[in-house]
Parts: sequence; C-alpha cells; structure tokens
Amino acid sequence: VTAVLSDGIRDQFMGEADFVGSRSCSQGAVPKERNQINYCWRASTGYDPYGHGSHVAGIIWNQFIIAGHDDDWGVAPEANILSIRVLGADGTGTYTDVIEGIQFAVQQREEYNIRVMNLSLLAYATTPYFVDPVNRAVEAAWQKGIVVVAAAGNNGPAAESITVPGNDPYVITVGAYDTSTTMNNWADDNVSLWSSTGPTKDGFIKPDVLAPGANVVSYMYTDPSDRSASATLVRLHPDYNPNLSLYRLNGTSMATGVVSGVVALMVQAHPQLGPDQIKFRLMYTARSAVNSDGQLLYNLFQQGSGRVWAPDAVLSNDVPDERANAALQLENDLSHLWLPAEQNGALDQGDLDQDGVGNESPVCLGKEILFIGSRRPLVSRDQVLVDRLKALGFHVVIRNQYESRTNDAEGKALIIISDSIWSPWINTKYTDVAVPVLTWDAALYDDLRLTGDTYRSYGVAGRQTTVQIAAANHPVAAGLSGSVQTSLDSTSYFWGVPSGNATTIATLAHNADAAVIFAYEPGAEMVGMHAPARRVAFSNGIGSRFTAQGWQLFEAAVQWGANCLDRNSIHKVDLDGDNDGIPTFIEDATALDGDSDNDGIPDSLDLDSDNDGIWDLYESGIDLELLAELDADADGQIDAAPANQFGDNGLADRLETEPDSGQLNYVIADTDGDGIPDSQSHFAHYLGPVQRATSDDGTVHLYYAKEPKGERVVFLGAALIEAQQWLDLAGLLALDPHFNKEGIPFDQTVTDDWYGNQVSSGVRFWSGVR
Repeated sequence: VTAVLSDGIRDQFMGEADFVGSRSCSQGAVPKERNQINYCWRASTGYDPYGHGSHVAGIIWNQFIIAGHDDDWGVAPEANILSIRVLGADGTGTYTDVIEGIQFAVQQREEYNIRVMNLSLLAYATTPYFVDPVNRAVEAAWQKGIVVVAAAGNNGPAAESITVPGNDPYVITVGAYDTSTTMNNWADDNVSLWSSTGPTKDGFIKPDVLAPGANVVSYMYTDPSDRSASATLVRLHPDYNPNLSLYRLNGTSMATGVVSGVVALMVQAHPQLGPDQIKFRLMYTARSAVNSDGQLLYNLFQQGSGRVWAPDAVLSNDVPDERANAALQLENDLSHLWLPAEQNGALDQGDLDQDGVGNESPVCLGKEILFIGSRRPLVSRDQVLVDRLKALGFHVVIRNQYESRTNDAEGKALIIISDSIWSPWINTKYTDVAVPVLTWDAALYDDLRLTGDTYRSYGVAGRQTTVQIAAANHPVAAGLSGSVQTSLDSTSYFWGVPSGNATTIATLAHNADAAVIFAYEPGAEMVGMHAPARRVAFSNGIGSRFTAQGWQLFEAAVQWGANCLDRNSIHKVDLDGDNDGIPTFIEDATALDGDSDNDGIPDSLDLDSDNDGIWDLYESGIDLELLAELDADADGQIDAAPANQFGDNGLADRLETEPDSGQLNYVIADTDGDGIPDSQSHFAHYLGPVQRATSDDGTVHLYYAKEPKGERVVFLGAALIEAQQWLDLAGLLALDPHFNKEGIPFDQTVTDDWYGNQVSSGVRFWSGVR
C-alpha cells in the first residue's frame, strides 16, 4: 500500500483519512479517533477539491475510470492507494495536519501494510533537518519500515533550495527533468530549470534521483456540466475542457509520484528489503546524464544519482546488497528535542539564573529612553545598543535624526544620541531640555555646552582600544579602575575637554587631558550654562565590538544618566544573565534584532536563542568534557554554586582567563564562519559532508568535501551567488575566483580534484553519508 499525503484523492477505492481543519466531518464521512487524534474517514468516495492529490495518485497507480482511456496506466497500476488528506481546498496546509497524517500512516502501517509514503508537498527549511517537526515525523516513519519519497521543491535553479521534507538525508528526494515530450529520445531531455537543487543547508547532496516532472499527464476531476464543481486546478488550467479528465502538470510533485510508483514495484518484487536498501538500489541503478566523454552534464546537486531507471531498480540481479544512509544515526537524530517558544523558559528580569547577580537594576524597569540614530531601520551598530537597552528593562522610543523634535524628550528618563547622526540635524535641539542626555558624538559637545567650540575642545583619536579610568569611585566607572580595554578591535574614540565642574571618568590611554567619558550633575556649570539635568559624554568604541568592560561602562553610564544608580552605589551586573556560558555582551552584539528566534525572549536570557532544539550552552564552543562538569544535570544552564563559582560578574570563573576578568578562555563557536555564533544560527551545524566556501570577492559559492575513503578535498560544484546560476569547471576557471580568506586551495590546477563533471560511485552516495 502506498499512502499519498496531499489534498485528497477523488474516486479512490481503499479509503481516505481526512486531517484538515476542525475535523468537522462532511456528509459521507465518519468521525473517528485513534491515539487521541480526530479525523474523518471516507470509505469509498474521496474528496479532492484542489486536484493535486488525484493527479499524483494517478501517476502512481491510475485506475480511475475514464471512458476511452483504458490504456492510460500509472507506474504501478496494481498498487493499493490510501489517501491521507492533509492539505486544504487551496492546496496548502499546516505542520500539525501533515504531522498527524504521517503519524496516522505509521499507526496504520500493519493494518493496511503501508510500505511506501508519497509526500508531494513542501515547506521552507528554517531549522536543521533533525529538529524540523515534519522531518522528525518522516524519520519515525522511515524507522518503522516505510519508504518515504519526497519532492525536492520547485525553487530551482538556485543552490541550497531543497525544501522540507526533501532536505532530510534519510528519505528519497526527487528532482524533476523534462522529457521534451519525445518518447525514447534521451538526447533532448534536460533538468527542469525550476527543480530545486542542493546541497541542503545541513550539507547533504540532494536530490537523490530525478524523474519526469514536466508536462506529466494524469487524472483530475472534471464535472462536465458544472465547471465550478470541477477541481480548482482543472478550472484554472489553460487547456480546460469539460469533456477532459486528463491534464498536464509540472512540478517535482509529479516526479515524486513517478518514483513512488517505482518504489511500489520494487517493494512488490523485493518485499524483504527495508527503506535503506530500497534507497540504495534506486540510486545505484539510476542513470546519470553524461556527455560523449562520460562527464556529467549536470552536477551532483542538480541531478543526484541521475534519472530513475525502473527496469534495473525492480528487476536487476546485479545490485549489491548494501544500504544507503549507512553513516547516519537515526536514533540519535530522533533524540533531538524540538523546543517550542512557549516552553523556552520563563523570563526573569531580575536574576534568571539565580546566581545572586542581578541581570539589571529593577529601578530601571519600564523607564523610557529616547534613542536618536541616523535612520530607520537602525544601522547595525545602533541596533546593538537598543537591544541592550531593552534587555536592561528600558522601553526604547526610536527617532531618526530627521524626524526628532525637542518635545520628543517629554516624559523620558534619558535621551541617547548616537554617533551615527550628522550633527547639523540635531544641533541644539536638546541643549536646554530638563531631561538627562547621553551623547556619543563629539560634534555635539559644543552644541550641548559640554565643552568649548575650538579645535582644542574636542576631537577624535584613531586606533584606540583602551581607556584610562580617572574616577574609579564614580558610579559610571562601573567599579573598574586603571587601564581598561573597552573595544575588541582598534577603532576611533571621541574625546573632549570639559569644564572644571564636570567629572572626568575615563580618558584616552595616553592623554589624561582628553576625556572620553565625562559627566555633569544637574545644576553644574558647563560652558555658558548650568546643566538642566544630568549630562554624559560617552565614547569607548562601537557597541558591536565592546568588550565585557565596554558594556559595563555603557550600562553604568545609561543607568546613572537615567537615575537608576545613585552616586554611592557599586555597579554590579550579570555578564551571563542566563548562565549559558556565552556573555550577554556577545549575545546582544550578534543577535538578530536582539531576539534571533523572535520568541519574545532576548538572546541574552534565552537558553536556545535560535530555537533549533540545541541549548546555547552546547553550541557555545566550550570543551565537551568541561561542559559535562559545568552542567551536570544537562538542563542548558551552568549549575549554580557551590558546584561552580561565579564571582561578582555572574560569569562562571572556569570560563574566564582570570576570575571576574570578563575575558573568555575559549573561542565562541562559529562553524560556518559567517560571523554569527552557532548558538544564534539555525544552519551553523552543517553536519553533512558538503562544505561551502565563498570567494574573496563575494560572487561565487564553491561546494567541496573530503572523499569518503580518504582525506583528499574534492570540489563538487560552484554557483554564482547573485545570479543563482550553476557554473561548470570551464566557467568557474574563467572567472578565476580566489578563496584565500577561507583557506581553500583552489586555483587553475584544480582539474584533478574537480568532481562536478565526473561520475563516481564514491560520490553518488554522499547524500546518505554524514
């Protein structure tokens, strides 16, 4: 029996389980329940308002009664079909319905002898394959002995365009080719331009095989007397005819129907074979598209093992008794748990990890800050600061330099003016407001009367990383003293020479007269006026490149400016608010809008920032043996004292170069080198054998791997990034790209290591090898 999960099948015989919508069963359908899942059962006449399911089923089996067309048979005309309706009348559906349909097939596999599952449907990949809920469901079906055949998707020719569940390395993933409607003439066949190509975002070669998917003729329901009662795809078809029931459609869905039929024949001929053996046999007997010299006309990511060759797949006695997916570990993949956002841990604004160090001062919670940047959306260096302000508990109102008005200051606890602005747009707008102001831009120092207006009053110093604390007892000094590195990289610091009534908190490392952080209390005499409220001049680099101490100073300046700290308080803030081993300042700097998975919990307090089902702690880059000691109960948080010591900064001492230094003794993991830590990147894992390198000029992606039986690096394909176009070796060499930044030894002598045009049995099965 082949289970077809789609939008239903018209006039099928075995029956149909309907999982769509509220399960409020229509006339002729019976309400049922199995394992607490409700569905509707139709014993004989199915329902397919869209037409897609009937078309796919007709390709597999085609025993529809069509007058005058007795010779129109499907690939496996003696197969039995079980329809499982998971898509609605418009051809779309939900993950819940699809998953319940797959689970139903698994539950009924013995009762109906379900051996094949057709999934001519798709969704976009947003997580690693092994935590996607639909993929987990199909892997469970595969584990129970059901051969799952899935569509590659219709998003070609772009690389890495394989969709769910075709991106799962276990299943048989089918791409499409066009026969040009010429029977027995292979010369004019071509891979359909729209057929999705690999590799998957996890690094596996896909599709596995190709099958006819263009201009495929099959059955869809036509009501000869009422066009509106016909299937949607019939009503919309350019060849609509009330007397027709056979129509052409294009898509990898159609190709998947062809392969599902071939697999049904294979199971019938070899009932003792399991899914991995069937997949191996199908790929082994496939025929690659080659030229007269035996070189591939399409690379492995476009054609996989080649076109399905049914006679050999079903009848050949020369296929080795081997298994695909031999190096994969299905039980391990199924052990990864998906973590829904609502189960991602409660947000505790005070002390989430209960290590005794508060994440932020409760006095600041709910206070409103006016943040003025150059434009909206904010430039990245401004967004990092806003994200951190939100994590501290502030409500942030954003204005760009053009729209900001003096009255925007009303009711605010603090105004922050970024260095991204152009000073003439701000000028003296906020000079006289009785609201605290923190400015980053030295060009505003004279406008705000923080300094004089001569060239000696303020300026910029390049190639800086360090400041010298001048007033260690002031709250804005954050408890720091001496020489403090505030920037990870060499950058420019603004400086000013304030009046004698200001407090100079930090200066340039080698110029005690050049203040980079200074402050005025309310009423203090500035230059030509008295401060109407607290004023802070602040510059210690770019927020995205702050060190831990850089963030401490920023937070202290903000909290003091907003009157969250009194003059005599000792600044104390948790550098690791969720105890995931990754400092808050790093998570804030690299987070996508502060919340990578958009679940309402900022990354700095989120134990699974990208919601990929893997704790941030376990993607941090910390040595695995040390991890086992730090997190003995494996709950994604470093265990609290006395098991581990944290000191005054809340960061586990065993992760610092020196206790309370704030400097990590390990390197944050960034497996794919894209600048985003693995903990915040869905596709950092790249568990498959295929790796991707980007050319130094950013125009070409080069895909490569190591041979399964050796260490030699082989190159499998290359694509233009912007044009989304595959390149053959000649085209690639003509561009003469370089990959020096990624350390890939690619040059004009690479011909011997280029497999993009070679047929190799060692390469053909990498879709099933990690």
